[in-house]
Amino acid sequence: MVSAWVLVTLATLVALACAYGAYRVGRRPKGVRR
Repeated sequence: MVSAWVLVTLATLVALACAYGAYRVGRRPKGVRR
């Protein structure tokens, strides 16, 4: 089903974004706020 593939794709993108964000936060604990 197409909807199933869409859900899987969205879940993967969210997981990657989460991991990327966590990685950046780990590298820069204080983080730069603009």
